[in-house]
Amino acid sequence: MSKFYFPLRVLGQRSRRAVMFCVTALAVVLGLQHLSDGAEIRSLELVPADAAFYLGCYNLQDACERVVQSRAIARLKQLGSFRKLFQPLLQQGTDGVPEGWGTALKEQLENPLVQDVLALLGDMHSQEFFVAGGEEWVQFLAWINSVDSFLTSRGLLQLLREELLEEEPPQSARDIAEQLWQSVVTERVGELRVPSLLIGWRVKDVDRATSLVNMLRGLVLVSSLSRPELAGKVQSERIDGGDFTVVVISGDDIPWEELFFPGREVSPPILIPDEDEAGGEWERFSIEVEEPALPRALFEQLRKQRFVLAFGMREDWILFGFGADTRLLHRPGADRRLADVQEIEEMLGRLEDQPLSLSYQSGKFRKTFGGGTMPREIEAVSEWIAQQENLPSDLREQLSQDLRDLAGWVAKMELSPGPMASATWLSSRGLEEMTLLWADRPLQASSPLKTLSYVGGDPLAAFTISQVPLAEAYEFAAWGISRIWDYLDYFVRHREADEEVRQWRNISARLRLAAGRADRIIRSHLLPAFGEGAFAFVLDAKLRSRQVHASIPYSERPLPIPEPALVVAVADREKLLTAYREFRNLWPQLRELLEDAGLGEGLEEIGANLPPVSHRREEWGDVYQLEVPEESWDARIRPTLALGKKALTVSISQEHAKRLLEPKPLQPVGVIEDPDKPRVWAAWINLEKLWDSVGPWAEHLTAIVVESSEDIPDELRNFLEELRQDIKEWVGILKCIRSLSLEYSVESANLGVRRALVEIRDLEN
Repeated sequence: MSKFYFPLRVLGQRSRRAVMFCVTALAVVLGLQHLSDGAEIRSLELVPADAAFYLGCYNLQDACERVVQSRAIARLKQLGSFRKLFQPLLQQGTDGVPEGWGTALKEQLENPLVQDVLALLGDMHSQEFFVAGGEEWVQFLAWINSVDSFLTSRGLLQLLREELLEEEPPQSARDIAEQLWQSVVTERVGELRVPSLLIGWRVKDVDRATSLVNMLRGLVLVSSLSRPELAGKVQSERIDGGDFTVVVISGDDIPWEELFFPGREVSPPILIPDEDEAGGEWERFSIEVEEPALPRALFEQLRKQRFVLAFGMREDWILFGFGADTRLLHRPGADRRLADVQEIEEMLGRLEDQPLSLSYQSGKFRKTFGGGTMPREIEAVSEWIAQQENLPSDLREQLSQDLRDLAGWVAKMELSPGPMASATWLSSRGLEEMTLLWADRPLQASSPLKTLSYVGGDPLAAFTISQVPLAEAYEFAAWGISRIWDYLDYFVRHREADEEVRQWRNISARLRLAAGRADRIIRSHLLPAFGEGAFAFVLDAKLRSRQVHASIPYSERPLPIPEPALVVAVADREKLLTAYREFRNLWPQLRELLEDAGLGEGLEEIGANLPPVSHRREEWGDVYQLEVPEESWDARIRPTLALGKKALTVSISQEHAKRLLEPKPLQPVGVIEDPDKPRVWAAWINLEKLWDSVGPWAEHLTAIVVESSEDIPDELRNFLEELRQDIKEWVGILKCIRSLSLEYSVESANLGVRRALVEIRDLEN
């Protein structure tokens, strides 16, 4: 089996991981070659075991060549609409270029030196390439995160003090933000250190690489002789058998203030109400500054630092290092290499062949994005509040205590991440990924996903999850609402007139009684009804219609209707029905309270605009539907809530609700093969069916544009017409990517495993 890895999350960002994984899948078509069996990942021996992160890619050139040579790409190039789409882009790229530029470019590319440089850079993706960060990144990112969170939290608290308590003289939000930007950065600037980075790649031709590196070394030396500020800063050093050029620059030699020009626009990382906009929307803002945008204390700290840039050759490796010293360029000792780290050994031990890439993040590095950071910072803000003597003592003490309690809540809910190792490889099915995620505290064990039987058997897409901690989430929400209510009560009592306070106390007391009754219903009936907390979000498109909505022109052939739905597993149907009846009995009391609070007219207006709800009982469940005007939508489209024996669903039609509530075995898709396998969550998209659903709509909408727009240019009209004729070909090419599937499960008390697969098949001959 051949294997390919693509790093999905270097800096812990989930959205980036998903996007990069999908983009990689689009770039890889069936038939990619793999590395020869037995090849080594030598870069793991060059990186120390205490590295914060590592990213390596191995011999990607063959993969790129196979993509270009695939039948899918060949067919795509034959499409007239494809050629017309990209020809204007190519033409636009050459507009304004002097005549004869192509000849000049060709001459440059034929220059032997240029060819050597391009060949050397080409080794980055045809050989082994890696990037690694030293342990200083942990402290550096922790400093960045702490400054950002302190600015935001203290900014909000400063606004609380200035605006709600109406202290004089009041400061503007922008003044407060600028003041905090200066003070908080100054307060934590002593923690700042220069992070180290190591970049390297293997070369095919050592002599050629050595010659080019020596040429670069000569250019740096000549530059140092012609610039007095670099005099004595460039040195030659032999490090563990390699020859390196080392440039050492003191922070005093860098004109930091000149890097921030007077009047330059900067954006401190803080959300503040925009005073120039109606409603005071929360957004990032910019300020014009006449002095350096960063605090003087930061410049002073930067002047204390030492910046080292080094490059050179060791054996068949080109290495670049940056940091406060050259430590990363030294070979790690025995048992001190990243190759000896347990998590790396565990990851490689699960792979049958050589991966094309590999990534690793240390536990300390991952903790900079979680793992107790937020609770500590909330507690720090609590301490800061306790020192604000301008706040009333009772409010100050309560705020400080509630923030400490909030830190405790967050600490209980927050995961404590450990190291992460990830690999992606090519198999006979397509592009596969495996990520091992360790945690410092025990993880909740996986169990079979109950909602897999209630997604309709073969939907277009679905996301299912179990063991959602509903009880814990409710406890936290109830605590938060009670605290917010107490603060609202405090400000009413201290800022409103006596009559308003009397009315408020009356409504507040009655509302607390109603809230207590609702709390009992939730705890006794609603939470037990939903059991362990299993949900599914489903998208399907089995309904067909020639006219989904009156605003869309009639179609000669039925078009698929998007069918989104929510499914909730029900552990106790009777308790859920009891909760519904209890809340319905509670509603008159809540309505009376809202009317006494002056909100009665709003309720009447809302009630008058709501369509009627119908109820009927089917063999498969109870169905509740909103009666929307039939002249607008297809008659089958009605917002529907349906309750079966084991599940509750919210969908857009009774037909879809029936498909969901009648249990069906899930058709295997990607990594989700065994429905009884214990999992925490699973997600998939049947891209083959998705393209089949999108294609008819693309043809229909393109035809509408062509037929209804009389003033569009003939060139555009011809392109759209050709595109409509090619849509089936486009769909056929896109269907080479069959599906995307992901799952996450817990294998042991401290290890979670995420797997992903993009199924890929090239076009048939």
